[in-house]
Amino acid sequence: MNEAIMKFRDETTARLIEAIKFGTAPWQRPWNGSYGAQNAVSHRLYNGINQILLMVKGMEIDGGADPRWLTYRQAVCNGWKIKKGSKGTHVILWKLIIAEKDEELCDDKILGVMQRVFTVFHASQIDGIGEYRPVLLNDFEAQEKAEQIIAGSQANIIHCGNEAFYEVIGDYIQLPVKRDFKSVECYYSTLLHELIHWTGHSSRLDRLVGYHRSKSNRALEELVAEIGSMFLSCEAGIPQSEGEFQNHASYIDSWIKYLESDNNAIFKAAAQASRASDFLLKRV
Repeated sequence: MNEAIMKFRDETTARLIEAIKFGTAPWQRPWNGSYGAQNAVSHRLYNGINQILLMVKGMEIDGGADPRWLTYRQAVCNGWKIKKGSKGTHVILWKLIIAEKDEELCDDKILGVMQRVFTVFHASQIDGIGEYRPVLLNDFEAQEKAEQIIAGSQANIIHCGNEAFYEVIGDYIQLPVKRDFKSVECYYSTLLHELIHWTGHSSRLDRLVGYHRSKSNRALEELVAEIGSMFLSCEAGIPQSEGEFQNHASYIDSWIKYLESDNNAIFKAAAQASRASDFLLKRV
């Protein structure tokens, strides 16, 4: 791993630890509009660790009000200018290295993955880009999108009792009845969190081996579920409820210790969360 990648990982981990300590990690507070960090030109959502990093940085800049980011080249090509003195934010690009097509296998052979750090700028650092006009979903549209994700999973969901959890042995999710939740947002964010756990079953993404064996394993899986539910909430337009940070306070210390012990931990969690959320979205 080259020096630039190692520095990026150290800086990213430090930024996320600081955000968690101050309660400003993107999965621990609501955001404006229905989208996470997105490219200002293509309008595509950033994924994995880049989504997390840019949402945290966006909160520092303007409280997450404008989710748009772009490269210097994209700004120039659109006739926009980077404001003097602006400091860019580093993100990482993964690109598959593919050999020529294998005639016997009739498929491309993947030789490896190239990682490259590049720089993007927030919309507030750009002259000429114009005002951000978010596409806001009303409550019914957001709930419908969330219900589509839930229905597509075909998960066994039981509403009873006063606890929310995923039971791996019985392969089911248990939640209190809807009327017992403080808000609609709280219900859906909780259910999406448990759905991410559900993807870890051995018949699906097989991620829960060793979950109960150590605190670090539990910390990783809970971090995956938090980040994955945030990705799904971005897609559906469901804001995290105000109380999510307090609801997961018991994990905060373990998250910090886990991230401090390994600068690759947040990248691993983000990658697994992306895979889990993609798994669910492809079933819709």
